[in-house]
Amino acid sequence: MTMLRVRAGRARRVAQFIVLLTAMATTLAVAQEEQAKIGAAIEVAEGWLALLDDGQYDSSWETAATVIQQAMPKDEWGPTIRQARGPFEPFGERELVQSQFLTTLPNMPEGEYVVLAYATDTAQGKVLETVVPMLEDGEWRVAGYFVRPRN
Repeated sequence: MTMLRVRAGRARRVAQFIVLLTAMATTLAVAQEEQAKIGAAIEVAEGWLALLDDGQYDSSWETAATVIQQAMPKDEWGPTIRQARGPFEPFGERELVQSQFLTTLPNMPEGEYVVLAYATDTAQGKVLETVVPMLEDGEWRVAGYFVRPRN
């Protein structure tokens, strides 16, 4: 009887260990998938920021997510962006200081988002640029942009 209890105890520990390994593997796979999404979103965000830096506001609006296009007509986009960025121009080197994958954001539809924060050199010192790409119809598109002086 004692030998059966020992074997049952070992079998239980082996089963628990297998469950733990499976959970760890699943967590690792999810983390790797999120990192891949973050990488793709960074690539899109940096290309989109280059459009802003080059003054290509129409192109930045055209490649933005539908939420931006529905919130602001194309003819208002350029003046609005110039007003937000104007006091800081020219924009220089950027350093990515934060990235986060999310599935919900306030006042935004459910979906997949990456919030990216850049410390950016400008004529007036450092600013914090926040760019929010979202996955829309299988493509990452910028759904939000904010710039403010860095504290």
